[in-house]
Amino acid sequence: MNGDGYVAKPMSGLWTAIKSGFKNVFNFRGRMRRSDYWMFIVSVIVISVGLLTGFFYLTECLPLYRSTMNENSYELVFMLLVVLLAIVFFIIPLLLMLGATVRRLHDFGHSGLLAWLTFACLVSSIISFSVSIIRYDMDDPSELMVWVFIITCILVIVTIVLCMKDSMKGVNQYGDSPKWEQRADI
Repeated sequence: MNGDGYVAKPMSGLWTAIKSGFKNVFNFRGRMRRSDYWMFIVSVIVISVGLLTGFFYLTECLPLYRSTMNENSYELVFMLLVVLLAIVFFIIPLLLMLGATVRRLHDFGHSGLLAWLTFACLVSSIISFSVSIIRYDMDDPSELMVWVFIITCILVIVTIVLCMKDSMKGVNQYGDSPKWEQRADI
């Protein structure tokens, strides 16, 4: 307990934090405790990396079928796989993390605008990168693509650093603290 009359509530378990994160995926109101946030974010990343690994394993078979396809069909399949890869393994996990990040920023009194801005930059970077792969012009990225990538990196770093902050004690404009409770008996 601190000298200000607040005591930390017990931490949630891993499965409770993950269940709560998935249950509140599209909840952009309220607050989220730091430990719950990081357990949820890491679980989404681990699941995405596992699925991505399986995806790459399955696409290893694609060159085996190249000899049976004409060149246009093979390029179409390749383009569809790149778009599928971008959507399933990058954009959907970002959507899952968006609500949690907004609630985490609320926990110490910040607006969720930074999370939305970071999400928009990440999605635009993923889309522009996917289009570059499809067009085979990765050797000469556009100046806009480079600036979007730089801004995205800065926003991601700022968001990560902010999400490491401790919870604000008491009530703020987004609700009660998920971590701290005030003891009336002290």
